[in-house]
Amino acid sequence: MVKTLISTITVRAPSPQDDKSSPEQNKTSSHGSWRVTVLLGAAIAVSVLIVNVAVLTWASHQGQDDPGVATVFTGPCARSKTITLWADLAVNVLSTLLLSASNNCAQLVAAPTRREIDKAHERREWLEVGVQSFRNLGYLPRWRGAIWLLLFLSSIPLHFL
Repeated sequence: MVKTLISTITVRAPSPQDDKSSPEQNKTSSHGSWRVTVLLGAAIAVSVLIVNVAVLTWASHQGQDDPGVATVFTGPCARSKTITLWADLAVNVLSTLLLSASNNCAQLVAAPTRREIDKAHERREWLEVGVQSFRNLGYLPRWRGAIWLLLFLSSIPLHFL
């Protein structure tokens, strides 16, 4: 036995009563949210840098067997395995945070503004919205393209960790 479901969808135009809030309440800042995101990304990057420098400084003051080689732990293999596990986990967490912040900033830099989209439309061209696109880079100011390229190049080594 086959059952058929029938659904009815009613569409109506919005009315003024649907939105009881004032126009001022509906306005969003055109710069606020992305600035907070970029500042958070920069704070993450600085925090990762501080942690890396602190660990490097600590490791460089440990016993050195050979020039450029430091022994940071000597002891049972089981304990060494645990320390290595936690160190690898910390490196992966820091790398993920840094890569996430870099990727987010790269997306923001590559996103066209309304003005840039309008200019492209005037020339009968189009830009991609909502995705990182190599195509968009040709329509953005050079300084934004340079920042995007630096973020891209600096992210490559993180994939090898």
